[in-house]
Amino acid sequence: MLVRDLRAALKRLNPDIPEPAREQAIEKLTRSDSARSLVQHNRDYYGFIRSGVPVEWRDASGETRYAHAQVIDFRHAPNNRFLAVRELKIQGIRVPHYNRRADLVCFVNGLPLVFIELKAVYRNIRAGFDDNLTDYLSEHSIAHAFPPQRIPGGKQRRSGSLRFDHQ
Repeated sequence: MLVRDLRAALKRLNPDIPEPAREQAIEKLTRSDSARSLVQHNRDYYGFIRSGVPVEWRDASGETRYAHAQVIDFRHAPNNRFLAVRELKIQGIRVPHYNRRADLVCFVNGLPLVFIELKAVYRNIRAGFDDNLTDYLSEHSIAHAFPPQRIPGGKQRRSGSLRFDHQ
């Protein structure tokens, strides 16, 4: 996550939600829970992206208020910040010395939505999958941060979700 971009987007898209509630949304989006499966995590993440992150706060009169903090403006694309980063260094949470360099990561409002692993045309696409993407799955927090994937490699291209195998 690019927390600075996420924080700015939450403020821009949710001006009526107070800062502590927006911080709740950031905490929910950045939480790493190794007890949950990749499928459970991605289901929640997808819900947050589509419907907003549920937050609550107390107003001036002490009454508890509830809202869904929007993280992406699907109606007006210019209200979002799009960013593609090449060779992004990724550091693991569970394994302290887990360091990888992702070929291309695409962010919307600080959320990593697309992970692209590039392979040279002469490399076997299966080897690229086995060597790289299955390695990312070994660090639970990395796999949870990047739900979609794409592996261009010459005439053999693959795209899908990290939870599926090569086929």
